[in-house]
Amino acid sequence: MIMADLPIELKSLRILIIDDEENIRFALTMCLESDGHKIISVGTIDDALEQTAREAFDLIFLDVRLGTQNGLDCIKPLLEENPWARIVVITAFASRR
Repeated sequence: MIMADLPIELKSLRILIIDDEENIRFALTMCLESDGHKIISVGTIDDALEQTAREAFDLIFLDVRLGTQNGLDCIKPLLEENPWARIVVITAFASRR
């Protein structure tokens, strides 16, 4: 059986975490590594783009607010480097209307 035939829960994924909060990066890293995934975690858009230029990722966790930057602005460049990656947008801020 080849890796592509395995259910996704049995695969080890390469995951990039992009969040400016160190404690969020740490918690996600610990949780995902305990499931056997390879994690790279960064705090800035520039660091994220540098990582995606160097290696491929299966999954990317992307914070909406990265300091003064908008994380959503880097979705297009992230997908240009990793078009097969899935991006999960996360935030600690609730929206209010």
